[in-house]
Amino acid sequence: MGLALQQAIAQAGHSFAGGIDVGGSAADAAQQADVLVDFSAPAGLPATLGAARAAGIPVLIGTTGLSEADHTLI
Repeated sequence: MGLALQQAIAQAGHSFAGGIDVGGSAADAAQQADVLVDFSAPAGLPATLGAARAAGIPVLIGTTGLSEADHTLI
């Protein structure tokens, strides 16, 4: 999925700031980006939302399998 996103971002004329692997920091990525795009696992959602909120940037969530509690966080 990551490569497809990078290609779509480039084709739209935007730049890709970077990706996060398991154990990586969403906060570090958020400091370098205009928007976070999240296609991770539901367990990573709180960190992604917190990083986006702290950086004052939007987040696009494509993660599936979210619970009602996850939707409340969003």
